[in-house]
Amino acid sequence: MAPSRTSQPQDDDLPEPQISYDINLPYKQQSADYLQRVSRRTEFPGYLPTWEPDIWFDEVPNFEFHDPALRARQQKPNLLQPGVKVRHITPKMGTVLAGVKIENLSQAAKDELALLIVERKIVVLRDQAEFLHAGPQFQQDFMSYFGKLSYQPVSGAVKGFPAFHIIHRDGNEDEIAKFFEHKLTSTLWHQDVSYERQPPGYIMLGILACPDVGGDTVFADTVEAYKRLSPTFRGMIDGLKAIHSSEKMIGHAKASKGLVRSDPIDSTHPIVRVHPATGERSIYLNGEFLKGIVGLKQQETDLILKFLIDHICMGHDFQARVQWEKHSVVMFDGRTTLHTATVDYDSRVQARHIFRLAAMTEKPIPVADSGHAHQNNHSQALQVTYKQHSSGCTWLLAFAVGILGSEIVAALGKDPKERETVHALSTSQKEEYPSNDKYDTMDDAKGMAKQLEGVGAEYLFFAAYLQKVTEQEKWDVNGPFTLGKSREVGALLMTVL
Repeated sequence: MAPSRTSQPQDDDLPEPQISYDINLPYKQQSADYLQRVSRRTEFPGYLPTWEPDIWFDEVPNFEFHDPALRARQQKPNLLQPGVKVRHITPKMGTVLAGVKIENLSQAAKDELALLIVERKIVVLRDQAEFLHAGPQFQQDFMSYFGKLSYQPVSGAVKGFPAFHIIHRDGNEDEIAKFFEHKLTSTLWHQDVSYERQPPGYIMLGILACPDVGGDTVFADTVEAYKRLSPTFRGMIDGLKAIHSSEKMIGHAKASKGLVRSDPIDSTHPIVRVHPATGERSIYLNGEFLKGIVGLKQQETDLILKFLIDHICMGHDFQARVQWEKHSVVMFDGRTTLHTATVDYDSRVQARHIFRLAAMTEKPIPVADSGHAHQNNHSQALQVTYKQHSSGCTWLLAFAVGILGSEIVAALGKDPKERETVHALSTSQKEEYPSNDKYDTMDDAKGMAKQLEGVGAEYLFFAAYLQKVTEQEKWDVNGPFTLGKSREVGALLMTVL
């Protein structure tokens, strides 16, 4: 089902809401006295939320997306340079980096940051005052590297930069008290703007101000949540699709007499999506934007959605709590996480002030289409890897692994993790395997493979044979290898399997 823009009733037809839709956000411009007071309390007055009139966001057309994680080197030498400290929040998700300066990252380092986000789901970068003071244009340009920026239709933004989504709470204790008269909790588990046709994958939160204690964000790993389900249940939901809609959010903004900059969007996404960079499956639904499940009756929809959301929210053993520190920047993968803020602080004492930039990525890939999409992504990674490792044995091994990943691994039934191991080996063992002369005979190649058992050594055997193939065909080792040429080489390799 393609996204659609639908009409809404006039503002006067909507009753005034009793409580805020999301207690973490303001939905309309505050009074001049309020703005003057809070401006004196913030280091970043230019990032207070504004609602500029006469701005309208049309539907985002389909766009081509290439995941930067597919271009990254597994060892991340450009990102994790000497002096960078790495600390994991939990064994499986969440990593804190100290000593990285975002404003100085090269393109290669950005690609490696993307890969780390994909692998660890959340990356926290401490002490980013220079980046946060670099200004909205610099920050917007940085995030545009990771995808097309999303525009939030109802929240306040930085003046002149509507891609910024501003989260600001300062002295709104009366509103919070009223909220808890009707609600048991402030938690709202969601993916950001999942109603878009191509929802955000790489998302940045810039921490401009935060309480010394409290106001944390909790993330859930929806890959691990999917793995915990029984094979029978996974098989049942693998083919289901859910309708994500911004209708309720926009309706609340209109009823609150706030500014709306877009018609509601409905998009249909698979409940189980496949990650383009890892092939992992994750549950893709949330408690904010879900409207229904295609093909199911309402009672059936309610049952499945409640079970899955409760499963994710109560799975504390696959969650991570990110504690805010001023001048931190958090980046996370919206394709494999759910998150919620926690309102457990006194905003009269300290404000909570954050900006969000969200880079839209691919249209969610259903399980049924995952094989074709993953093959294309490996072919893309192959071309990049080949260019990065274009000398001697190193480029050869990386190139061969890429070909095997896209053309042959399905036949061999190999685990993608094994390919990653060999890829890492090919980029780190240049001194040990410095010359192509070593592979004069097939027996030499087999001998080398035997020495490296346990790390996908058969790939090195095929890499050695590939070297002979490329010499016989007299292909230019410094020229580009297209997908078609990789298939040619793959076919040649298949003749000796």
